[in-house]
Amino acid sequence: HNALLPFHRGCNAHIWSIWENDKKTGITWHMVKESIDTGDILVQKEIKLDNNCTALSLLNAQHKLALTLFREALEILKNKAFKMQISGGGYHKKLSLPNNGYLDLTWNKEKISRFLRAMDCGALSGVPKARLEILGEEREILFYEINELDLILNLSDNVILKITKE
Repeated sequence: HNALLPFHRGCNAHIWSIWENDKKTGITWHMVKESIDTGDILVQKEIKLDNNCTALSLLNAQHKLALTLFREALEILKNKAFKMQISGGGYHKKLSLPNNGYLDLTWNKEKISRFLRAMDCGALSGVPKARLEILGEEREILFYEINELDLILNLSDNVILKITKE
């Protein structure tokens, strides 16, 4: 699982780790039970998050880490040395996205950054692109740039929106 269980059970844990401003996340190899992501833990390893991490870069790092821990997980499974998972941590459904996938321009710059980075899953993702309603029309956010002075959004229909936020 691409989180440190019991946190972010369910789908798109990489997105939720960034959106919820976690300082660390990671991967968990665990046993499968009837209820989602509640099985005993074989092995976990942390990844520190920073303010540049996107959902795509985090997911890639998690996949690499999971592969490096696979043999260790198999050894723990073979020796039945797993540990019971604690309860809590929250659950995310497949179609659940931060703010239902919509950017709110009234948010402060830090929250906007977290939202855009959390929704930045790359072209190969099954996650819909972040959206924005502007002048009564809904548009997809295709690309974004956040610098010290501005937020620049490249939207669908060749619309570029530049906003200065403090």
